[in-house]
Amino acid sequence: MSGKWLSSVAFVFALFLLLSCQQVTQLGRSPVKQLPIAEIHTGTQGVVMNFVDGAPPAEVFEKNRFEIAIEVENKGASNAEGVYVFGVPTDVISVDQVVFDSFKLEGKSPFAPVGERKRFVLVATAGELLEEHFPATITANICYQYSTKVTQVICIKPETALRRETREICTPQAKGLSGGQGGPVAVVSIDKPLMSPTRDQNAVVPVITLRVQNVGSGVVVDKGRFSELCGGRAGEGQDLLNVVKIDAKLSEKPLTCKPDVLKLAEDSSVTCRLSDADAISLESGTYEGLLEVQLDYGYVEQKSKNIVIKKIL
Repeated sequence: MSGKWLSSVAFVFALFLLLSCQQVTQLGRSPVKQLPIAEIHTGTQGVVMNFVDGAPPAEVFEKNRFEIAIEVENKGASNAEGVYVFGVPTDVISVDQVVFDSFKLEGKSPFAPVGERKRFVLVATAGELLEEHFPATITANICYQYSTKVTQVICIKPETALRRETREICTPQAKGLSGGQGGPVAVVSIDKPLMSPTRDQNAVVPVITLRVQNVGSGVVVDKGRFSELCGGRAGEGQDLLNVVKIDAKLSEKPLTCKPDVLKLAEDSSVTCRLSDADAISLESGTYEGLLEVQLDYGYVEQKSKNIVIKKIL
């Protein structure tokens, strides 16, 4: 009996040693509890980046090695795919590894209400100084593609000036949406749906106007070209900035949105409507329809850290 017990203890101890020797490159996101979809699609953050405390240190001596590290966490409801890049002043700092690489982070979900986190580390060496100290700025950038999904129940009342709907199942009205939808770009309001009559005036086409804003702290870019800014290939072009692709449907029927590629400004709006083929008969009566909107875009964040390189006297 004692021999079996000792062998079991030895096995557990060996397993502990094996696991403790593994380098942790991805931080866990253990499920807490299943959350409803409505709680997942809230908030105004996507991927959040911060420097790890002490990496880089506030002060470093010349010819000494030190670490530069960032932690990125997906706090939104979309999966993210992007790149990160460290910026170091190469005249006083040298690096042993590439400063540019890709990453993928899963977003929040009903079964994992905490988004995925990862940490990236760069080893650098301070150069030899001629003066007693030298201030330097280290930057970190992340550029990634992201989506925001908006789901709202809206009141559709098919009527024209010649024919009014009298049943008050619901009342069409404008909606203000605060708190975001799980991403840094959000629909902040929905105007009262308008009813555009068809030629024969026996049906109407709902027209819905959405107000869209950048509610995060970074810069919106074209989703297909998000890596150009981090990769240094963007040049001076402004055509990749503030670009959001819009897709929408009402009760599973596709909406045509104009513009379908929106250039964000201080007060940006997009107007979406059903096709004439999907026009709603006046006989159908008032009902509550499910409006679903997807915003696709790229996003860029930058952080900087000031350090002082000191000469060894």
